[in-house]
Amino acid sequence: APRDAAGWEALGLRARGGEAEYELACACFNKALELSINELGDERHPQLARLWYLHGSALLRRAQALALTMTTSPPIATTTVAPLRSAKSSPPPLADGWRADGCTAIGRPVRRFFALHGATDGRVVAWLPAAAASDSVDEEPALWKLLHNDGDVEEVEEDELEDAMEAATEGRAVEQEVELILEAAWEALEMAVALFSEAGGQELQLAEAHERLADAALQNGQPERALEEYGATKQLLLELKESGLLPVDDQHLADIEFYLGVTQLHLGNAPRARGHYQQAVVLLQLRRANLQKMALEQQIAGLTQQAEGENSASRAAGSNLLNDDAVAEATRIEELVREINGRLSEIGA
Repeated sequence: APRDAAGWEALGLRARGGEAEYELACACFNKALELSINELGDERHPQLARLWYLHGSALLRRAQALALTMTTSPPIATTTVAPLRSAKSSPPPLADGWRADGCTAIGRPVRRFFALHGATDGRVVAWLPAAAASDSVDEEPALWKLLHNDGDVEEVEEDELEDAMEAATEGRAVEQEVELILEAAWEALEMAVALFSEAGGQELQLAEAHERLADAALQNGQPERALEEYGATKQLLLELKESGLLPVDDQHLADIEFYLGVTQLHLGNAPRARGHYQQAVVLLQLRRANLQKMALEQQIAGLTQQAEGENSASRAAGSNLLNDDAVAEATRIEELVREINGRLSEIGA
């Protein structure tokens, strides 16, 4: 395991890039934040803006993924913890140091939530006491082993254990867990917005934090607040564009127009939604045209060199690579344009 905040942040960034690592990303950023706060002595220290943003964004992604399980999985009992199935309930063999006694948590029911699977029940079957610190090694926290009803085994730290036992005791449902995660994401992202604002000179990061807050508001059924946050994002992006710090065809601009359109539909305002969707299409088409122009210019440069008899295989290879990247991005843009045009058709003239 990493020994410092930078290591936990790096691990969190790798996990964030994975398709099934929502919980790990949240845990890593939370650990990085905890260590950084202890080191800096203030949770509002300006250096923590990025970590608050990463943590809030990871929590939001986890909440969004977990919410999807409510429509793809059968609901779990909300008042009692289901009994362990006997076919898969045998405790796993214990490695050195692990104990099946000496802790009041042993045998307690637990409920855990996973972004891609929803809720799962089980019980605590063993624990590993904290390892004493030495001159060369930091103290290792205590761990608890959970045996889930489906036979999976999981090791958790104390805060995760307490939350799992509390969730089982209160019969917490997936919907309630999503609300709790969204609340934590909201608090983290609001802190990021405040710190980026105070620091100054980080307008793009501030815009992204406002955008994630808007995403959280939309997920939580608050389109009015989402509209406010997306509006703040757009204003910051336009200011960056006017100052020359953001290209006119930057996809951030198209993205925010799209989400403003989505929000206006939630508010029942189809004409305004249509306007935002149409602007998003224009911006995406501009980006695609510029990519095609770049690819064509590279092709012209390569052909010119060949026509003049120059032998530049390495430069030609680089040109081909750029062409490939540009074509790939243009293809993705075409898919987005088709999606938006489909939404426009649904709205009607």
